[in-house]
Amino acid sequence: MSKTLRILVIGAGQIGSRHIQALASIPDVGEVVAVDPSPESRERAALRWRDVPGHEGKRLEVVAGMDQVGGSGFDLAVLATNAPGRLEHFRRVVARGIRYVLAEKLLFQSVAELEEALDLCRTAGVSLYPNYVYRYASPWRLLSDRLNGKAFEMRVVAGDIGLATNLPHWLDLFEFLAGSPLSELSIELTRPAYPSKRGGGLLDFSGSAAGRANSGASLSLSFADGVGVPVATIATADGNWILDEGASTIAGSLAEAGMHLEMPMVSRITALAVPDILAGRTVLPDLLATASMNRLLLVAAGRALYGTVQRDTIIPIT
Repeated sequence: MSKTLRILVIGAGQIGSRHIQALASIPDVGEVVAVDPSPESRERAALRWRDVPGHEGKRLEVVAGMDQVGGSGFDLAVLATNAPGRLEHFRRVVARGIRYVLAEKLLFQSVAELEEALDLCRTAGVSLYPNYVYRYASPWRLLSDRLNGKAFEMRVVAGDIGLATNLPHWLDLFEFLAGSPLSELSIELTRPAYPSKRGGGLLDFSGSAAGRANSGASLSLSFADGVGVPVATIATADGNWILDEGASTIAGSLAEAGMHLEMPMVSRITALAVPDILAGRTVLPDLLATASMNRLLLVAAGRALYGTVQRDTIIPIT
């Protein structure tokens, strides 16, 4: 990148303010405009911006609404709100001529919303990238290279820490490792859905999920009992890796000396992802590449929650 970048961030809460910290550390970023209706979020974002070495010489403007955002010429937008209302935010971003977008998950809450977003990307020439942070964390890129299309079974076990909240990350990671799209997905709840800790009428649930990729790789997840953090086992005909997020360890017959497991931090990952997106070298999938998986997730979650799901059924998870 050779130009000074201007970035728009919609949503400056806990996650959005971490994106803002990352932007403060990118040398080519010159100006960030952040939008959030909450005074507390705006103040926290400004404080976190000032905490980052490298913010000096850059400009941060934090405003309450999009009507206070002046001018055009933004190089990229970050959508860091929860899923409700995200399509409307995306429409506004597209209307301003912004062609690159990094978005938090769940991307959209119905198949109809997802399809409208796809149409916007096609007609306006916009590239929308979900912020699937595991793709930039160790050792997942290395394991993707090691697997290189081999058949494998992936099992993820955790406590009741929110299957709905965690599913988008793990489903994308499975596709990344398989090098192949998800072709089927089912979800089974172990007890009724409950209010998400994120509030806003959102739901979460405990239970299990099972999926398969076109390559033949298989996935099972169980987020059901206790508060344990995920342990992922990836088994091939040659052996296995066991990745324990709680202990930050990698074990198993295929584990190699020097392998380490890191928790993906938004404030670090965004600093890598934004330059890569603008340079055309990102490992993140665009919306077209991830749409099939997101559609399967919406349908499977809708069936688990309601028994049936229509094209315009809102699935209140994020």
